[in-house]
Amino acid sequence: MDYEAALCWKFPQVRATWDERATILYALGVGLGWEPEDRHQLRFVTESDLLALPTLLTVVGRNPPWLPKVGVRVTDAVHGEQHMTFHRRVPATGTLVGNSTVSGIVDKGPSRGVLVLVESQIYDGLSSGLLCTSVQTSFIRGLGGFGKASIPLKPPHPLPSRAHDVADDFPTTKQAPLIYRQSGDRNPLHFDPETAHAAGFPRPIMHGLCTYGIACWQIIKTCCDHDPARLKALDVRFAAPVLPGELLRTQIWRDEPVVSFQTRAVGRDVVVLSNGRAVVEM
Repeated sequence: MDYEAALCWKFPQVRATWDERATILYALGVGLGWEPEDRHQLRFVTESDLLALPTLLTVVGRNPPWLPKVGVRVTDAVHGEQHMTFHRRVPATGTLVGNSTVSGIVDKGPSRGVLVLVESQIYDGLSSGLLCTSVQTSFIRGLGGFGKASIPLKPPHPLPSRAHDVADDFPTTKQAPLIYRQSGDRNPLHFDPETAHAAGFPRPIMHGLCTYGIACWQIIKTCCDHDPARLKALDVRFAAPVLPGELLRTQIWRDEPVVSFQTRAVGRDVVVLSNGRAVVEM
């Protein structure tokens, strides 16, 4: 990786519009609608009184791929963390303007990897009000040792030592990545067996941000009375890949307004989202 080029990378401004179809397609890609008689899920996947999952902004406001342009192979970059703060309700239809910068690069040591942090400010395209602040951390495998770090590492959110207060199960489907990719993330890691094998996975894996969207729904369901406007922040670490078709169980600790959580792939008993932290409006 070219450290100086990455640190000084200039992102083009993102301008995007989304309609009801895009909002519904995103929710279906995440997996909502698997309980077709659940009126709460139907609010996100049908036109009647449509609501948007706030994490919709991860696909509508995404930046074009850029790490290969600073020398990073696609198979070496994985999503490490995602942090989002929601400043206002994300509408079911709208426009946005997004401005992004590389906010930090952390060298973990020779061959231990490099963290690249990108901060995005996403604004409502009509009112110019700030919709969301997002920080995405990419982990670049196999690199490191150039002896530079532009920012200190932030410690992960600690989970409470007591037993979790509630758990929520969410079944994924084997075709979920094929639906989710229609929202714009066409990375072959999520559908092409050869690319997945080259990256060290047994078969194509779920999009990390799809798993993040599932966690978003589970927090809205269990802690926000199904009202997405009450979710004010959502932070996670991507601890392990999810294989399409797995049952995901999110364990939740309520200390409102802060909610702690982690998500497991039940069949393998593997934590896939760790050190989760949400903030909900009381």
